[in-house]
Amino acid sequence: MPLNLKSIHYLNRQSRRESPLSWLIAVILLLLILGLFVQLWIGTGTLPGIFFVSQDIAAQQKLNQALRKENDQRIQQIKSLKGGDEELESMARADIGMLKPGEIFYEIPAVS
Repeated sequence: MPLNLKSIHYLNRQSRRESPLSWLIAVILLLLILGLFVQLWIGTGTLPGIFFVSQDIAAQQKLNQALRKENDQRIQQIKSLKGGDEELESMARADIGMLKPGEIFYEIPAVS
């Protein structure tokens, strides 16, 4: 029996046919890869979640920096108040309008 093109093609198809076990392994691997990608985008520790957390961290760091600056100012104010009565007196005069006995307060209205 001579071999023609059809018989060669048929023989190639027969030799390339995979077993059902290899198909099962391929499907299982595909499902595992798909499961990993789903976990990456939807599960805990997702990429969008990490992005939002990094934005929250940046905002919190800015707030912490502003609060540190305010704390440093308060510490300097406390140190100056402990240093003497002059600073305390000037703050009382500016904030609550303190006057010493015998002092007269003159208010000059601003010209508009």
